Amino acid sequence: MATMRLKRYETVIGCRVGLLISAACLLLAGAARVSAQEEMLVGVEPKRDRPNGFGVWVSRIQSDNLFDQSVPIRGGYESIGVVMDVKHDAKRVDLVAEGNLAYHHFAFAGVDDEPLGVVNLQATLKPVPERFTWTFQEGYGQDLLNAFGANTPLNRESYTLFTTGPQLRLPVGDRTFFTLGSTYQNRDFADTDVRDSKSVQNEIGAYRKLSSISTVGIVATASTVEFNAGPTPFKYDLSSELVRYEKGFASGGIVAQAGRNEIKIGSLAIDGPLVSLAWRRSVGRRSRFTISASHEFTDAGTLLNLRMGRINAEAIQEILPTPDPEELKRVGARFELDGLRTYFSIGLTKMQEDYENNSNLDNKAHDMQITVERQLSRRFVLGANIGTLHRDFVVRGKVTDKISTVKLDRKMGENLLLSFRVETAGREAGADAFDRLFYEIRFAYSRGGKPAPGGGL
Repeated sequence: MATMRLKRYETVIGCRVGLLISAACLLLAGAARVSAQEEMLVGVEPKRDRPNGFGVWVSRIQSDNLFDQSVPIRGGYESIGVVMDVKHDAKRVDLVAEGNLAYHHFAFAGVDDEPLGVVNLQATLKPVPERFTWTFQEGYGQDLLNAFGANTPLNRESYTLFTTGPQLRLPVGDRTFFTLGSTYQNRDFADTDVRDSKSVQNEIGAYRKLSSISTVGIVATASTVEFNAGPTPFKYDLSSELVRYEKGFASGGIVAQAGRNEIKIGSLAIDGPLVSLAWRRSVGRRSRFTISASHEFTDAGTLLNLRMGRINAEAIQEILPTPDPEELKRVGARFELDGLRTYFSIGLTKMQEDYENNSNLDNKAHDMQITVERQLSRRFVLGANIGTLHRDFVVRGKVTDKISTVKLDRKMGENLLLSFRVETAGREAGADAFDRLFYEIRFAYSRGGKPAPGGGL
């Protein structure tokens, strides 16, 4: 029976990618916000061994509303894609190549073929292991052109992120250590030059080990973000001082932070509390419960960087396209049950975004994501996904996106997969409302630890 079980992989934002839960299901509108708080748990919880994997696919898609418009256009397109999750750890260097990328071919005048998905390539040099490292990272993804428009080829643009910087850890005795780090990032958007930017962030911390599994520290960060394109180039500074507590245990982990942060835009300075929490705990052998919350100043570039390499290519509409920083308040919870033949998860998030220079984007939002999959037999797997995102913009009003997906996969040996997917989606937003019915048939091949990509973009 063990050899018949499906291998599934988790992401820190609340959604599973397996043989049948498609990344396209998650491109709805942010059913799982990229969470910096849950990201911090990666370094606290016990590491989970994950074998390298690689897969490719070809598919045909047909839709009664190809571009999610109020006046629908019927049509279809072909797609080829690749999913990869490859890591190599050595004494002096760690290498990562991960992502989920598709190439869509459209037979419509005025609609260009497009790559869609995320890719993360990373190399971490370790001249002095566990003391001094230097990381180089190149990322690729997409974001919306118009924050209020639908997530379609007519309203997407690609971007690249290059990030590099050193990290230094200085031990003082057996239980105390200091950290120093600096990170440079360049963000380049294909179509919207006004969003191109570069940033530098510096961080210093002093930590004390309370026990073998818990640590407390005082951390200060300062970053500068510069936008040099557009009619009014500008920059802003973000800084924070906080106390951080970390604890990792066999069944999960916790990271809590409290302090203050400040944003400066020209002569304007705004400060406020910084509070964040991420807590995850296994309940029995096959279920996990996660809670995360935050109140902080952040920006779209930081959130885009967290998206890099997520195999499920998280929701493009989740991050609104603007160079303006925001005050973010967020709370989320997720429950997962992973049985021998059944997987179930439910995630809920509530948030409020207040942008410092663009009140048109100020909004309150809540979302829900439910995923179920069942291994019917040795070869057949059935899955379903339901997601909703409701946003209430201060200026524009209410926008609600919904999506439902049903998917049937048939394994053909150890490496081949035939998949059929039906998806319905819609938006409630006045004149921009639409409905869509979507069909896909896909043939996939994979090698290694990751199962054949039955879903995709």
